[in-house]
Formats: sequence, C-alpha cells, structure tokens
Amino acid sequence: MSAYFETMWSSIDFIAKIKKSSCSRLAINGRLDPTTFNKSKRYTKYGQEHWLSFGSIVSTLHGTNMTMVDFAVIYQILHMFPRFSEPEQMQEIINDIKNRLQSHMDTISQHSQAT
Repeated sequence: MSAYFETMWSSIDFIAKIKKSSCSRLAINGRLDPTTFNKSKRYTKYGQEHWLSFGSIVSTLHGTNMTMVDFAVIYQILHMFPRFSEPEQMQEIINDIKNRLQSHMDTISQHSQAT
C-alpha cells in the first residue's frame, strides 16, 4: 500500500471533517455518485489500489468551495503528519498559506506593473 495513496484518501476524509460532512455528501455536492468515496471502493475487488481521478478531486473541491491550494496543503500536512486530526487548526494553516500566497502575488503584480 502506497503512502501517497493513503494520503490521497485521507485528504478526502479530512475535507469531509473540515466541512462537518460525510464523504457521500462531498460526492453529491461535487455532482459525483454518492458512493464515489466509499471505503469499499478504495480498492478493486482484487485488492489493488483505486486512485481517484483528478476530475473527481476537482469536482469535490468545487462542490465544497475549496481550491487546489487547500487540497495541496491538506495533502502535504497529512503526508508529513498522518495522525494530524484537528480540522480547525488545518483551516487556520490553509488560511495563513493562502494569505501569504496572495501577498506574494500582489508583490509580483506590483513589480510587473512597475516594469
């Protein structure tokens, strides 16, 4: 079992936790089949890992008003700290990173307008 695979699914579970929702509700909100994120669908009937498509992840993020930056932060933290379990703290981390990113984008914009 791949650590990347586990982290991908843990990230989906964590988004549900942040949104105080179920994985089925995430799927529905993303206009996916309600069973898309069921634990029983995470492996094929032969025990092979079933990876989510990029489209499923994007649909889920769109349905929850989250961004790829949000997903990347969640994924990276869970990859580095698999036992992390605080949704409120995760949201604070995401917001901090997005604010820092916006500050850098503003600096780049100002620099490019000045030249």
